[in-house]
Amino acid sequence: MSFLSLHDLSPSEQSLLARAKDAMHFAYSPYSNFCVGAAVEAMDGSIYVGTNLENGAYAGVMHAEMVALAVANNAGVRKLKTIAVIGCPRDGFSEEPVMSCGMCRQYLYEFAQLGSDDMIVIGSNTRQDKILRLSLSELFPRAFGSKDVGVDISRFQ
Repeated sequence: MSFLSLHDLSPSEQSLLARAKDAMHFAYSPYSNFCVGAAVEAMDGSIYVGTNLENGAYAGVMHAEMVALAVANNAGVRKLKTIAVIGCPRDGFSEEPVMSCGMCRQYLYEFAQLGSDDMIVIGSNTRQDKILRLSLSELFPRAFGSKDVGVDISRFQ
């Protein structure tokens, strides 16, 4: 897997990553001190952002991707095409690209089933010189979802 740099991304992907980086600065992460921002682009071009929110009951942490998906969902938007994720320690830089965890990949997969295309996932380090751009099916092969349990989610499109 080879890394990309910022200029390898399309202008819209660069803009999406910039929105995720801006959101990262609003992270509420007093426990991990790791800040993550996410920006998701819908099929209609609208963008929704999120950042991680922590609390003392560690299991209740909300990941940036989850928040961005919730914001899109609350706007009535569920057909998504691209998500950009970036993160770093509060007072530092990330050397390696930050990518969605397994739980977030499952959420992304759920929403990808509502869209018409395989979602693109962009993960970046803070210098934006090491970027991964993968389809969700590459990042999360053989995912388990609604079709595996016989649930038709098309009414939620």
